[in-house]
Amino acid sequence: MAYELIETIEVTNATTTDLVFTSIPQDGIDLKLVVSARNSDSAPGVVLITLNNDSGSNYSQEDLEGNGGSVSSNSSTQGYFRLRMTDSGDTANTFGSGQAYISNYTSSSNKSISCDRVTENNASTAYQRIEAVSYSTSSAISSIEIDFLGDNFAQYTTASLYKIY
Repeated sequence: MAYELIETIEVTNATTTDLVFTSIPQDGIDLKLVVSARNSDSAPGVVLITLNNDSGSNYSQEDLEGNGGSVSSNSSTQGYFRLRMTDSGDTANTFGSGQAYISNYTSSSNKSISCDRVTENNASTAYQRIEAVSYSTSSAISSIEIDFLGDNFAQYTTASLYKIY
């Protein structure tokens, strides 16, 4: 198994609301998306990810989340899957990290996606989450959009996409 970097996007100013990977090469087996992000606004740091510009209810999800004081689990079907990142109310100059592994991205079968993410915060509340997603589509993945719910990514946020073959 070998990894090949497709592209890295770095936020150079705090007015960027989404990061988009387009024209994803179709000669790999799996994809790995790695994100280091911080919200420049005070809203919760929830990042929505859509594949192929598809915001239909095609993402079935099971997740488990802890926040330093409690644990919760959830099942849902939505028009995206999520990563949670550090927001401006958390410890200064820290970034959350998350990754999504997309299996068989060129296949005509549904795609399995596994995600894990953490926020960074020197306080009693910091989030950790794992998530399993089934993306119902017969199309190969050709684009990925990462959106911060209308808020802005902080400067130095990065997203890297790798092809695995």
